[in-house]
Amino acid sequence: MGLIIETDRLSRAFGDHPAVDGLALAIAPGEIFGLLGPNGAGKTTTIRMLSTLLPPSGGTARVCGFDVVRAAGEVRRRIGYVPQQVSPMGHYLLTGREKAEIEAALYHVPRRRLKARVGEVLELVGLTESAGRLVQEYSGGMQKRLELACGLLHEPELLILDEPTLGLDVWSRHHMWDHIRSLCDEGMTVLLATNYMDEADRLCDRLAIIDHGRQVAGGTPAGLKAALLAILVAAGLLTLALTATAMALACAVPSHGTFFAITGFASLPLLFMSNAFVPLSAMLGWMEAVARLNPLTYAIEAMRLLVLQGWSGGVPVSLAALVLASALLLTVGAWQFARQTSHRVT
Repeated sequence: MGLIIETDRLSRAFGDHPAVDGLALAIAPGEIFGLLGPNGAGKTTTIRMLSTLLPPSGGTARVCGFDVVRAAGEVRRRIGYVPQQVSPMGHYLLTGREKAEIEAALYHVPRRRLKARVGEVLELVGLTESAGRLVQEYSGGMQKRLELACGLLHEPELLILDEPTLGLDVWSRHHMWDHIRSLCDEGMTVLLATNYMDEADRLCDRLAIIDHGRQVAGGTPAGLKAALLAILVAAGLLTLALTATAMALACAVPSHGTFFAITGFASLPLLFMSNAFVPLSAMLGWMEAVARLNPLTYAIEAMRLLVLQGWSGGVPVSLAALVLASALLLTVGAWQFARQTSHRVT
């Protein structure tokens, strides 16, 4: 079986504002894939396009093998969608079971199977005992679980959840997580939008981090956490290198005033003669040669590769160069400190 979701440069703009910009996703059957990002990152807009509620401004998207624009009806038959906001408006006089039965009829669940299927999904989300109560009496967590049950009535190939635990208490969140994970264990594919990192870490097999409509990082939660650890290592090595340089300089100059003057004048050239603003590939030859002698360059390159590409082939090279630079500068600093100390003793 092919990919459940496949997008190529998927985009959506509202006027001059690009809500989603060139998004590329590839989601395999049976996995929980997360869209992680802050409010306004473009998660809900992406979901609305994938669920055929909003036409793309550019690019293409295929869900369950069908184009979301040219074959929207086929897509809708194969997805279950649980929106971000759940409102009981229009359902105040309905019980949970009655609401589910109406939704099942709208999903064209066969009459002979309807009541049995409603009972199955209510049991799945733990609402069997509360099925006879009015929806208006349900707590926020119970309403969310009822919406989840309704999204499962027609046994979709793909379940789309837009921030399913938004506004829930801790117990209700964990209860919802258990339901979502059990669905995946049964082979269902889930697309989950969330702005909670703990939720993405707990549930998702893979995820894409989105900000301002663009994917800024992606991979498994474990891989992304390893990349973050490597970034911290790179920052620590850079701090060590700069500290060693400062120590060597402090031992070599005659006064505090001279030291602060040199470091003040050197800090900006150190920053500008690195790849902090211009990639190495875009520099003039002599500038690139100078930048490659700057430890800051290797720290920035390692962090950039980790964020954009994960643990790629270039990261170990940059980290190795940073380790060598740190060791060299620390050696020079220690030697200069020992030399200066011995002079003072004598």
